[in-house]
Amino acid sequence: MKKYIFLAIITCACLGSWSCGNDDDHLDIGSDSDSDSDSDTDSDSDSDSDTDTDTGPHCVPAPLKPSNPIPADGTTGVSTASTDTLNWMDSYLATHYDVYLGTDCPAPDYPGDEYETVTESELTGLSLVPSTTYCWKVVAIDDQGCFTEGNTWTFETICPDPTPPTVTSAPVQTFLSGESSYSFIISFSKDMVPLTMSDLTWAQVTGSGTLDSLTTIDANEFEVEFSGVVNGDAYTLTVETSAIDQACGIPIDEAYEIEIFVVNECELSTGTMAYSYLPMYSFYNYSYSQTIYTAAELCGAGNITQVAWDFNGSGSSSEPIVIYMGNTTKTAFSGTTDWVPTSAMTQVFAGNVTLGSVALWLEVNLDTAFAYNGTDNLVIAVDRNMGTYYSGPTFDTYTVSGNSSIYHYSDSTNCNPASPTTASSVVSNKPNIIIDY
Repeated sequence: MKKYIFLAIITCACLGSWSCGNDDDHLDIGSDSDSDSDSDTDSDSDSDSDTDTDTGPHCVPAPLKPSNPIPADGTTGVSTASTDTLNWMDSYLATHYDVYLGTDCPAPDYPGDEYETVTESELTGLSLVPSTTYCWKVVAIDDQGCFTEGNTWTFETICPDPTPPTVTSAPVQTFLSGESSYSFIISFSKDMVPLTMSDLTWAQVTGSGTLDSLTTIDANEFEVEFSGVVNGDAYTLTVETSAIDQACGIPIDEAYEIEIFVVNECELSTGTMAYSYLPMYSFYNYSYSQTIYTAAELCGAGNITQVAWDFNGSGSSSEPIVIYMGNTTKTAFSGTTDWVPTSAMTQVFAGNVTLGSVALWLEVNLDTAFAYNGTDNLVIAVDRNMGTYYSGPTFDTYTVSGNSSIYHYSDSTNCNPASPTTASSVVSNKPNIIIDY
């Protein structure tokens, strides 16, 4: 039996790292049995028989040791945004691999629950944490269960953009009363770790409404829904500093408060620029104007029953006007002929309005309520048919990017809204306005 052991040692020595292993690393998973019998029938003769059998697969050669990791061992500056796969060179004889990836370094002993089995020489679908050191280890395995363990490799991730994310939603949200529930979007400047309700604080300033749900729309937009509110309610929704971005795990730099108001009217009154031409121009006999208010500015769908413009109080006159309204997808006027046709609008008022010497909101109760759909933009047209003029009256306006208003004025030509002439100008001004529902 000793000669067989000697030959086995020589064989292992010749084959090197691909040859014989031990039971711990599964390089030889066969079985070995030995039997020895001795019989003595008399004092003159002695017979001895020795048999040795070895069954089962031998790990000669074993799979090649895993090598050539990507990212390379010791790599720093790995981007979490672009790295979702680890690769290595195919190991000769390997049919699959067990892989460890984690922050425990060095890698845990093999085998263990921390190892994941893959059939290709890659580990995919990763979601790495920035500014973190990772260890990983690959074990090459053949179809007989023989395996060869690789070295423990490391790499370090970085934060690609260390600036804090910001909340980009408007700090004031206004809603019309009368609905059973309401929702709006909280948006961020970066892709965020999905928000949870614990990242939000709901405070009842006035009213008993409740914050009901939070839904992820995409990586930087989240929809909140609330209910149980009535006209005159006010609430504060705070986005807490527990909200962090995906790429770096950086929180917003300070809590962000969003004021929520529930009203029966929608007020757009931030402008202080006195303007003569909108919504009507009294220095000429006739004027016609159109202004687009976007759905984002307005307060949702509803039946509009009254409008009011921010008159500065100069001059005094009774002005005959006609008002038209329409839902429109138009966001701006492209030029001086780009009018919204009256066929796409509804006449909602025809009568006189009085301009005086006192600054006030010039209120106009509509003859016909207009059904604003809350999805499209709203165009409001004002046709002034005075036939005489006087100087002085102006209205306060605000400005936006893009030509949101178009107007025509003349002493001799009374512009026909059904087929308006070329406009005098297109401008970025919009009259301050209050819209009642």
